[in-house]
Amino acid sequence: MIEDILRSPGGCESTYNPHTIYLNYASRFIQRLPHCNVKTDTGWYPAGPFTDDKVMEHNDGIKVYGTFAQHYSQYAILDIDGHKRARTYADVENVHKVFGLDSDNSITYETSPGSCHTIFKPQYNGKPVSVNLVQLICKDVLRTQKDVELFPKFSHVIRAPFPPACPITHRDPSLPVLDSLERKMMAYDGLDFVDMKSYKPMIRTTPTSAPVIPKPTKGVMKEGQDLFEYGMQADSESRFFSTRKVVQYLWHRNTPPELNNVLAYTWVLERTNGYSKSAEIINGGGRDSYREIAQVQKEIASMVEHVYADFEKYAILPASAHNCHYGYLTEADMVTVAQNCGGNIPLFKYLCNVLAYFNVRGKMRLNVHHAKLQDFCSRPGSQHHKNNYFKHTERVEQLGLWTREHNFRPDGFSKAIQLSDQLRPSFKSFEDVAVLKDNLGQALTLDECIEEVGRKNVYQMLTQNGVAKPNACRFLNDRGL
Repeated sequence: MIEDILRSPGGCESTYNPHTIYLNYASRFIQRLPHCNVKTDTGWYPAGPFTDDKVMEHNDGIKVYGTFAQHYSQYAILDIDGHKRARTYADVENVHKVFGLDSDNSITYETSPGSCHTIFKPQYNGKPVSVNLVQLICKDVLRTQKDVELFPKFSHVIRAPFPPACPITHRDPSLPVLDSLERKMMAYDGLDFVDMKSYKPMIRTTPTSAPVIPKPTKGVMKEGQDLFEYGMQADSESRFFSTRKVVQYLWHRNTPPELNNVLAYTWVLERTNGYSKSAEIINGGGRDSYREIAQVQKEIASMVEHVYADFEKYAILPASAHNCHYGYLTEADMVTVAQNCGGNIPLFKYLCNVLAYFNVRGKMRLNVHHAKLQDFCSRPGSQHHKNNYFKHTERVEQLGLWTREHNFRPDGFSKAIQLSDQLRPSFKSFEDVAVLKDNLGQALTLDECIEEVGRKNVYQMLTQNGVAKPNACRFLNDRGL
């Protein structure tokens, strides 16, 4: 199975020119592993990994493909089935009301006469949610709705969003017409998030102090990628620890834990390259193989459980989920901030974090809670956490870089920020950034973006826009550059 995945054009990774809309689409909606399904006149059938060619075929209307869920799905779809009874406009609107959906936070398109899909962006308490948690939260609500299912799922495919043959419906006539994939993607990126807490309050533990486990580095993920693709290369490597690196790599690829179990076990059988006695026993068959199968599967299940639980506990997200929640920076954003921060390094860092947050949401106006702005200023728990927030926010308003409204509602909505044209984000897809040299899609935080742009370029960027040379050097030295 792994050999088939790697042999396929596009394999696990995307190979398209990063300046195409298809990359942007695939990063948000497509789970490439283990396979996609293609729709025929007689039903859905497996069609191999969801490669770039299939992404293009789907969006060009040549074929219709279905995808499985990512672990942290960036979208959710209500499948409102009208095969038994055609759904009227009022029927669909009633379902939308139950789930709190409207034109501001969802897009609906017709999949067949009387049936439709409604896509929206779920969160819980402002945080990304796993696909399993979304299903758990909506379980009771779905029971009240006949012939309505929630996707995506790790076990069943859903028609990949926005196929050309499915017209947009239930849309406010005053909003722009969505007649191309690019416009549909722009509309999707601009949707408000739907907080799942309104469906069913759940208990989610969040760390009260700094994480005690480190964020996986590019090096660790690269090791896992190499092992997954090429297998074990020396008998000095432990099968156990190699498998753990593969599990971490698959987590990094936003793979659901159930699928991770299957792929990791398949990897042990197919990719240990003769360096694992357990794999030899299992592949050889015989009486001892049954005991060895149970042992290996138990080890992998334990690894997966601990890896996912630890990262969840300390709010560490896979790269694609991280970028879509916390945002991402480009060199163009750093230049914009440097030109407007007046040579103030702390203000430079603050505004870079703000632009990263706006970048991923595709809007110039957002409701942003003051606690998030405080986090943008300095580390949570810092002695000057709140003071920095007041100082920097006041300075930004004095410079005319944004307008912050005064209206808010506790537990409802936060004060809105309207960015000025001076502080316009690049609004590029994070897949559109040419600094992803290793194809691992690492989250583009400020420090990672500085590292990729290069010390010399960042130094020139800062000093040419009013930052004193000693301050620019100190800023870069603090980051080990």
